[in-house]
Amino acid sequence: MNNSDFFIIWNTIFYCDNITNIHFQKIKFDESNPFSIEQLSLFKNLKHLKLENYSNVSFSINKIKKDNFNNLNHIFLFKNENLLQKFVNTLFRYSNTNIMKLQLFDEIENYILLTINEYYTNLINFSCSMNDNNYNSILSIIERSMYLNKLKIVIYEINKIMEIFFYMNIGLNSYQAGFSIF
Repeated sequence: MNNSDFFIIWNTIFYCDNITNIHFQKIKFDESNPFSIEQLSLFKNLKHLKLENYSNVSFSINKIKKDNFNNLNHIFLFKNENLLQKFVNTLFRYSNTNIMKLQLFDEIENYILLTINEYYTNLINFSCSMNDNNYNSILSIIERSMYLNKLKIVIYEINKIMEIFFYMNIGLNSYQAGFSIF
């Protein structure tokens, strides 16, 4: 799909109030005409947001109100080129404690993980990629997630595996956990 096709479709659905699921997959916007990603906040009934393999977007926090993502309960981020950290942080802060399923397979800045740790105590399902830079923050999120019953961690550092298993055995006995090693 080229950009003009996308914008024709987007402008058509833009006024549909009942949309609950949005999934961007393999969309590369023109650098000269980036997609204003804050437009996602205009869908008041949005519950599931998947952003996968997109690039060339722009973001302005001034166009988002605090209650814009209140109904959102599932966020999926995967292989997004030039992931806009400010948008992601805003998304996480404004969706508040409603998020129950969170899947992060992008390079997420540590300050965003701290935001998740602060706001997302109601997580039921958490999937993420882990490396040396985000290891402690991810463990804090797991520890604070009182209702967590499904956990998937993709590990990029083999030396952390035993520590995670040890942590899981002490604090999270009843969790369903899956690990992938790359």
